[in-house]
Amino acid sequence: MVIIRSLTLWATITTIITKALEWGLNWHWLIATIVALNLATFLAMGVDKMAAQFNQRRMPEAAFLLLGLVGGMAGLLIASQIFRHKTVKKSFRMALYGVLAIQIIAALWLVSWVFG
Repeated sequence: MVIIRSLTLWATITTIITKALEWGLNWHWLIATIVALNLATFLAMGVDKMAAQFNQRRMPEAAFLLLGLVGGMAGLLIASQIFRHKTVKKSFRMALYGVLAIQIIAALWLVSWVFG
């Protein structure tokens, strides 16, 4: 169910970005948004790692996957390695790579649509 919701969200975001580019969206806005999302995702992963160490309430994995899906994948991958967080759990890693594959396909489609 999370994957279906994630795919729907990604399709919606891709459509919004595509239409915004058609209407003359400034690329600087898009880059700033992606940088902010990656920073927020990186920090969220660090906070979750600290919560795990102190046996506190944690963020659900679906939230990390959603943050990665909407643009924070680089922050998620980097934070995962730096904080050594969620690197062993196979189900999370498989979902993470699935989201990454979806992003790569969508990005290639978007680039081919804009420049093709």
